[in-house]
Amino acid sequence: MPHVDQPGSELQWIHEAIAGDKQAFGRLYDHFAGQIFRYLIFRVEERAVAADMTEEVFLRAWEKLPHFGREGRGLNFRAWLYRIAHNLVVDHYRTARPEVSFQNIPEPHSGSTSLPGIVERSDQTEQVRSALRELDEVARQVIALRFFSGLNPGEIASLLGLSEGNVRIIQFRGLKKMRGLLGAEDE
Repeated sequence: MPHVDQPGSELQWIHEAIAGDKQAFGRLYDHFAGQIFRYLIFRVEERAVAADMTEEVFLRAWEKLPHFGREGRGLNFRAWLYRIAHNLVVDHYRTARPEVSFQNIPEPHSGSTSLPGIVERSDQTEQVRSALRELDEVARQVIALRFFSGLNPGEIASLLGLSEGNVRIIQFRGLKKMRGLLGAEDE
């Protein structure tokens, strides 16, 4: 059972939701749905599919909530939701394998670094899409989770089954390659 911090905190909502409080789970949904949707739209590129998948993430989370934190993996609810979303994406592409087009790069996460700042400049969006296509699948996922979804390296490591150090290396190499392709070596 998670430790309860202060009234209205995320941990309290988790605790209450585990106890069966649908309103507390609704607050968790409101808090995390936008982040999960941005991750899914980046991965599947279709708004309707991403919206349906977002709902499915929370449906599965509600069903599995009584077991949350009992599997010895820690109590990071956000990372757990991203794991569910990741598994849905894998299932989605297992049945249908369309080409990833990067046509709908999501708005960058607030507090972003210089690379997502480049995305905000509309005249360079196509260059960023092209640079993303040049990365391998794992590097694209790390970049998407880090800069478009706002996860930290530890959360990404947990989600992708990598070490935190490996995530940092993949991020560093992916950003370096993209900077080179974008001609932004100095940023």
